[in-house]
Amino acid sequence: MESLIELDQTQNQTEINENTQLESCVEVLDCKFDTSGPFASQYVRSEDKKKAISRKRESFSIFAVEPIPKSKKSTFSFRMEGEQGVIVGLATNAAKNNPECYKDPASFGYTCLGCIWKDGKTEDLGLSEYFYEDVVNFTVDMQTGEINIKCNEEHIYTHFLPKSLIESADYFPFLHTCLDDTGITFL
Repeated sequence: MESLIELDQTQNQTEINENTQLESCVEVLDCKFDTSGPFASQYVRSEDKKKAISRKRESFSIFAVEPIPKSKKSTFSFRMEGEQGVIVGLATNAAKNNPECYKDPASFGYTCLGCIWKDGKTEDLGLSEYFYEDVVNFTVDMQTGEINIKCNEEHIYTHFLPKSLIESADYFPFLHTCLDDTGITFL
């Protein structure tokens, strides 16, 4: 009986070690909003540049300062601030001047209403919505184009960016809002 317990404990420790090794291969990004972007003035930002809240009931987007690294898997998380009217995702530098960057065919976004924006259009796949204080996580592998989204630790969706797009452009996390007093805080 003791040998079965020892075997079970050894298997559990092996699984913990494998998960720790997997997690250590993922870079946790320290995302901050770009305060010099074309629509940054439409947002109230925290001093540490991790929080952005919209000032107006109009459509605007704000980007993170740094692009997603291409050489390794990385992750970023955010907490929802406000009730609705938010899209978070990845867009190229070329989309920065577009207040609705998520509509760019190269962009990818996840709306607080549980829809996906890809290829320049929205798809309602019946995914989980996210609300005030929910935490959403994006894990991105730019070598394969794989994007995994979790909301409050529950896997929501997996998407693959076309290889031709990720080879030709840098991708940046973005926030898009269309209501006042709503936004996100990068964690």
